[in-house]
Amino acid sequence: MVRAMLENLHDVNRIGLAVALEDFNGVSEAARELQARAISLQEASLEDLGIEDPRENQFDAYLEGQRQAAGAILEAAGEKDAAAVFAGVELLFGSACMPCHSDFRERHQLLRPSAAFMTDMVHSWQDINRGLSVGDLDLVMRRSRDLQSVARVLTWNEVISQVFNVSEPERRIAFRLLAQQVSRYAGEVETAAAQEKLTDAVAATRSMWSEGCIPCHQQFR
Repeated sequence: MVRAMLENLHDVNRIGLAVALEDFNGVSEAARELQARAISLQEASLEDLGIEDPRENQFDAYLEGQRQAAGAILEAAGEKDAAAVFAGVELLFGSACMPCHSDFRERHQLLRPSAAFMTDMVHSWQDINRGLSVGDLDLVMRRSRDLQSVARVLTWNEVISQVFNVSEPERRIAFRLLAQQVSRYAGEVETAAAQEKLTDAVAATRSMWSEGCIPCHQQFR
């Protein structure tokens, strides 16, 4: 189940980057992946997915929300309408991702400080993608700086050990290195945006995701 959620996030990231590059075929491909994954999960039982919860109908409703939002993104991509693509992404988060997390993730985890850090970083990342898509470079630079600030805090020993419960010295080092990667690439996004080099900003965003965020989730979720 965690893998499916990471794949969803990856596809949303692909959509943001593709819009920034005006690659609407790439948007369509990612939207179709989101649709197909929702249908596949609908065909599985909660038990098969490792979810101990009797509310299968509610879970299916959120998956249907994902399928419909992905359809809206697909339609917008066909019309090469970047604003409508992002409206579809907002629909995806509002009708599927966030309410599903609220209902089916462990509630005590949602209240943990670590979740607050990650939520703040996701919001910054969303704004960066939105800024790249509409050419709002001030937004890109501002939110890149926010990401750098959060990532720097994530390198502190106290935060790594007490907030994220990483106690082994070698794992703390690995966590710190990944946070530094996020900070590094967020800095490159800011620099590229300041120089109005959108292609470089998009490339740095992709590297931040692939070399910082995803490996950190794989090792420490």
